[in-house]
Order: sequence, then C-alpha cells, then structure tokens
Amino acid sequence: MRAGIDASYLLADAWYGSKAMIRLSQETALVAILRMKKNKMKYRVSEYAKGSMVRQELDARALYRHSVRKNGR
Repeated sequence: MRAGIDASYLLADAWYGSKAMIRLSQETALVAILRMKKNKMKYRVSEYAKGSMVRQELDARALYRHSVRKNGR
C-alpha cells in the first residue's frame, strides 16, 4: 500500500499468520486470508447473540469450525 499498490485482500501462509497480521488487516480495511499455525494459541471471537455480546477464545481448529464450516465453503 505504501508503494501505491491498491489491494483488497491480505494473503499469507502460516509463517506470517499471526495476531499482528490480523490486526494489520483490520487497521488497513483488508480482507485477511491467512493460514494459521496449528498450535495452542487462542484467538478471541466476539459476536452478538440474542442481543448481547458473546466472547469466546478458540484455537485455530475451533476457529475454523466456527467461522468457515458454519458459513459454508
């Protein structure tokens, strides 16, 4: 983006998939497509359910089940 390249997506392999890259994508309004490491790191997911905020901490496998499988392929 600093070099003048217009982008809509941030694509990264597991080597770069980190909380810092997720934060960067949010700050720059890019859609992040990241392969995450399969370790015990937890990711915080916040969403509204029945009018109240529900927060969960999920590992990469649970995050995949929560986000990707729920919304289809």
